[in-house]
Amino acid sequence: MKTKIPSLIVVLIFTLITTLSWVGFSIYRAVISKPAPVISDAVSKELDPNLDSSMIEKLRVKIFITP
Repeated sequence: MKTKIPSLIVVLIFTLITTLSWVGFSIYRAVISKPAPVISDAVSKELDPNLDSSMIEKLRVKIFITP
C-alpha cells in the first residue's frame, strides 16, 4: 500500500526550495555586481542657474538658418 504525502508537506518543500533559490541568487547577484562608480566633485558640482546672455548672443549671431 502506498502512503500519500500530505499536501501541507509538499507546499512546505516547495516553499523551502523557493526560499533557498531566492537566497542563493541574491548572494550570487551581490558577489558579481560591480560597485557604484565614484563621481568626482567637478562633475557633481552645482550648476549656475543664471544664463550668460553675452554667450547666448554670440551663439545667436553665429547660427545662420535659411528659411
